[in-house]
Amino acid sequence: MQPDIVPILDSLKVRVSKGYTLIQEEYTGDLIDVEFQWNNPASKEEIESFTEKTGWVLPDSYKEFLSMHNGAGLFISETHQIFIHSIEEIMQYHARMCLKTHY
Repeated sequence: MQPDIVPILDSLKVRVSKGYTLIQEEYTGDLIDVEFQWNNPASKEEIESFTEKTGWVLPDSYKEFLSMHNGAGLFISETHQIFIHSIEEIMQYHARMCLKTHY
């Protein structure tokens, strides 16, 4: 059973202050402000086109995430960041890195 992404994201957003920041403890014990950036949603058509072009089967929870936020920047600080790439960024990376000779 896959987790329902909506309550997970809602819970995270509740913890984030108005400026899209959150106080996080680093491994050193220091407290730092981290930021979050949420992209606009992908349309159902964009998600379907992506899966048709790539042939990839996406988990329902990931498709649900894309329909809420087509990518995001999570826990962004001066030294760390986690990015969930947009459909467009994934397609660009896939086109650059995956040559047909590899298949």
